[in-house]
Amino acid sequence: MLSLEAHMVRLGVHVSVAGGLFKAVDRAQEKGCDAFQIFTSNPRAWRSKPISANCTNRFIARLRESELSPAVAHMPYLPNLASPRDEVHAKSVQALSLELMRCQILSIPYLVTHLGSHLGEGRRGDWRGL
Repeated sequence: MLSLEAHMVRLGVHVSVAGGLFKAVDRAQEKGCDAFQIFTSNPRAWRSKPISANCTNRFIARLRESELSPAVAHMPYLPNLASPRDEVHAKSVQALSLELMRCQILSIPYLVTHLGSHLGEGRRGDWRGL
């Protein structure tokens, strides 16, 4: 039999990481959240600054001290995994790979990813047989 907790809704918001990733945990708690979402880097840039060991340790420590779960990360806005343009697609796959690594480093179990747009080119191949 499932416990009552299994049916509880988790409520969270997207919180700022200004001043350090660990501050997001405090901000989520101040808002009365059960869970929260962050960008681990600038959401409007292709490049991400490396996450220092100090920053990682502080974030994980604060997360463990809190009762917040889950922590969720959100991909930056620029990647377009559905792009028909080879260069954009390659950069997007690289960005996804990097963001998954950042989540692993920070012990974040979930990553929100938008697949993007095929920019009017449609699907390649015959999908009707799927």
